[in-house]
Amino acid sequence: MVVTVPKGTDAPYTNNRGELYVKQGPDKRRVTDNNEILRLLSNSNNFQPDRQPVFKTSVSDLDSKALDEFFQRSLGKTSDNLGLPLTKALENLNLLNDDGRLTLGGLMFFAKNPQQFCPAFNIKAVWFFGNSIGGCDYRDSKDIDGTIPEMFEDGMRFLESCLHRYQAGQNFNSIGVLEISEVALRELLQNALVHRSWLKPAPIRLLVFDDRVEIISPGALPNNLTVEDIKLGNAYQRNQLLANLCAKTMDYRGLGSGIIRALQFDKNIEFHNEVSGDQFRVILWRGELNSSEKGSEKGSKKSSEKSSEKTEVLIVRIISENKNVTISMLSKELAISERAVSKQLKKLQQSGKIRRVGPDKGGHWEICE
Repeated sequence: MVVTVPKGTDAPYTNNRGELYVKQGPDKRRVTDNNEILRLLSNSNNFQPDRQPVFKTSVSDLDSKALDEFFQRSLGKTSDNLGLPLTKALENLNLLNDDGRLTLGGLMFFAKNPQQFCPAFNIKAVWFFGNSIGGCDYRDSKDIDGTIPEMFEDGMRFLESCLHRYQAGQNFNSIGVLEISEVALRELLQNALVHRSWLKPAPIRLLVFDDRVEIISPGALPNNLTVEDIKLGNAYQRNQLLANLCAKTMDYRGLGSGIIRALQFDKNIEFHNEVSGDQFRVILWRGELNSSEKGSEKGSKKSSEKSSEKTEVLIVRIISENKNVTISMLSKELAISERAVSKQLKKLQQSGKIRRVGPDKGGHWEICE
């Protein structure tokens, strides 16, 4: 007998005792943490974090210059000739609540110092030696603060300073072409800033390695979206106010076309929806790994070997975050078949990198030293 239960519109749901449960691997667990309950509400579209007031903020924390630029660009007026009081205009735009506090959207777009109130909402950027996040040495490291537009520009400057430029047939006086598509970088960094989860107090991470760049944003894909969905342009605006502000102040359309546009300029981009770690990881490959050598038989073989190595690294990383992860969960997070996952797990076990403790059902994975 197969019972099909249609998806409801008032999630999350509780049992008859008012308790809330979520799936965790083959089992379930009770949710008691307030932040996790808010994340579930946000994913159901019953709660919008970017419209919530931020404690101890007021109009005095706003940057008047940034506001004037916004009103001039969107309305063709300055804040002095809007035809209504500034506080009323800010309330109408959901930048200020009835109690005079800034909303999260107002704070992250127009405050003088957003991180004074939300210190975790910034970008942590690191340029490593080598290809391991566990390395102890780095070439450069920077905490990028400011509003969303400011963090976007500073984040792009950091990435451009770490990456090589090639002449690529241009004249000698040109600045050269970035080794990773600048269009792809801009689209993906904007996407991370706009669509991150604001209910998880963690920074966006820009990690530059010798062979790749990783952009990691807090929060897995919402509303049951998959990697394949976003590749097809299926959009879900987790932060509707922020997306609207971005469309008016930045080179951002909000149509769900950013991922498609990035893939048009770099077809080798990898997307990993890491549900167990509640984060979304994008990988862009540098140098030869991002070249067109795949046209030849030799290039295809190299690409296949590199892809296999990358998948192994990701599986080990996921296991380190969740030892109870299942083949089905790995398949969804890596966007590959369960058969391919099983093959990679077998290789990792044979090479002594991981081992299985206990039975297939009820056991767990361990990473070997």
